[in-house]
Amino acid sequence: MNDETKTPDEHFEADLESLAIHEMSHFHVTISFGIPARVKMQVTDDGWLRSGFCEREFEGRKFEAACIGWAGVMSEHLLNRVHSQRTPLLFPLTEATIVKWYWEAMFFLNELSDGDRQHIVGHADTLETCQHTFRILSKKISEIEADAKLLAAHTRKEVAAKLAAIREFEEANKTAAEWAKNPPKMSTANRASILENFLSNVPADDPQRIKFAPMLDCLKRGIEPTE
Repeated sequence: MNDETKTPDEHFEADLESLAIHEMSHFHVTISFGIPARVKMQVTDDGWLRSGFCEREFEGRKFEAACIGWAGVMSEHLLNRVHSQRTPLLFPLTEATIVKWYWEAMFFLNELSDGDRQHIVGHADTLETCQHTFRILSKKISEIEADAKLLAAHTRKEVAAKLAAIREFEEANKTAAEWAKNPPKMSTANRASILENFLSNVPADDPQRIKFAPMLDCLKRGIEPTE
């Protein structure tokens, strides 16, 4: 299925899976160098999937940073989950084609985030770091795929919760607007109970007790106050 025929939900799912793989790849390569890290997807308050991030406890060496930079886009291609904002490369990513894949990937570095791109070019030998990252990912790709599914599932729940909160807020506003136009008829008994409860918290010498006393008397007798 190409991008033109995908529904909005299918676009969301494809991008969610790709981002989850991308960030979990950064995470796994980061911890393979002994650098503690955490990964999270960013969901806006209005339920949009913005991006993801992998935060490291410390930067590490330029070589390590370059490998971490390569990891995201490389796993997208290894698992055939290339993000919709990136160009799928012509060469498959295998041990036999890694060099050809590398040269094509370098041409599309501008499609990566600033952080990933800067990490990759921050080391002089970009081919060496690319090949080293491939060796790391080849041993971890199944684990990355499994963890990415868990991350995606957690993110779906977060998105669903935020969308549900938005719908609840919109329904409340709609109900309030309808009530303002046509307030529901409340029985005199209910109005009397509400007013009596209100006055029970009003001090004895408060002028409101005198003001509302005749109204409360009418309501208790089942009569709508005229004033």
